[in-house]
Amino acid sequence: MLQEYVIKIKEFEPIQLGAKIVEFEEPKSESLAMVMVDLDYNGDTFNLDKYFFADEIVKNEFKVSFNEEVGAKIMVIFLDIFGNEKKVVLNKKDFKKK
Repeated sequence: MLQEYVIKIKEFEPIQLGAKIVEFEEPKSESLAMVMVDLDYNGDTFNLDKYFFADEIVKNEFKVSFNEEVGAKIMVIFLDIFGNEKKVVLNKKDFKKK
């Protein structure tokens, strides 16, 4: 049986550049566009394996989960509504076994 991997999004702030700053009541739910995941990040090139759109993430209480085979490192890219990215590399051992 494959392990379930869960990434909980605790906070998310959009990156805003320019003169006109948009004010959000709930930045996490209003500005997150999608999350993309490379399940076996090689340290150089991001290969898209999974993606989650904002509406699905919000419905799932700001969690993304998957239970596929993963490599030693997982890269996660958080994309805001302005097209800006935040990249995070996680180690397989960072996830708790259920």
